Amino acid sequence: LEQAQRAIDGEKTAAGKLKAFVRTVHERTIVTFLEHKRVHDMVACAVDDRWEEVANYRAKLQAMAEQIITFGCNSGEFSAPDPQTASRAFHTSVVRFFHPLIVAEMTDAEDGTDIEAWLSFMLRALGAAESDNNIQ
Repeated sequence: LEQAQRAIDGEKTAAGKLKAFVRTVHERTIVTFLEHKRVHDMVACAVDDRWEEVANYRAKLQAMAEQIITFGCNSGEFSAPDPQTASRAFHTSVVRFFHPLIVAEMTDAEDGTDIEAWLSFMLRALGAAESDNNIQ
């Protein structure tokens, strides 16, 4: 999560922060859990055996998303009426790109799910202005 926080801190806009957050966590998930089979296997066991640690990690991810979305709403960049509800919906949706077991399962899937298209959709759902929604 430290790398994600650094990526967030390097951006000025809420849209930039959200994109950096998602891209960084997704990239770290791929590198850490997919390129290292042993780590992937340990995560699979941890999901069953260390549910509290997994829940704490997920709570931290959701808190980071909520901070960014609240920042965007407070600055007028996002128009979501309730940042807490928006962040919960965001977190539920981003699982496709964050959860190591799902990422591993979906890596070669041809379901048409693209992280950049998903980010664009989420930014529109949060009420980002079209100019803020350009994927970069």
